[in-house]
Amino acid sequence: MRVVLASEAGRGVAQAVGLVAVNSVLGHVLAAGSTNERLVQALPALAVVAVTAFLGSLLRSASTAATGALEPKVQRVATEQYLGLVHRTELSAIEDDEFHRLLDAARYGADSARRMIRYCTNTVNLTRL
Repeated sequence: MRVVLASEAGRGVAQAVGLVAVNSVLGHVLAAGSTNERLVQALPALAVVAVTAFLGSLLRSASTAATGALEPKVQRVATEQYLGLVHRTELSAIEDDEFHRLLDAARYGADSARRMIRYCTNTVNLTRL
């Protein structure tokens, strides 16, 4: 969980720095002077853009790997919780159709908890295009 949070926060910072560097590149390229002078002046900002893009890619990979490791853990905890509650159920309730419907819903909820991790990470990633 911490790796996902840290890598997503790091990606946000890298993208912010990258956008400022792109602004600087555009400022140099669109300034007055010869083309060679403008490009030479833009080189340091272009290097920053390249470094932040590379760093953002590394952080996205770390986030994806950590999310992939986190999903089964969340599903396991959710499954253990509902199975722990089922274990304490009286035998007469187990024969009830309503109980089986609730049990199916709980099983679906454990799978949904796993998917929620992926959806949340994807939502955070989409807000920073």
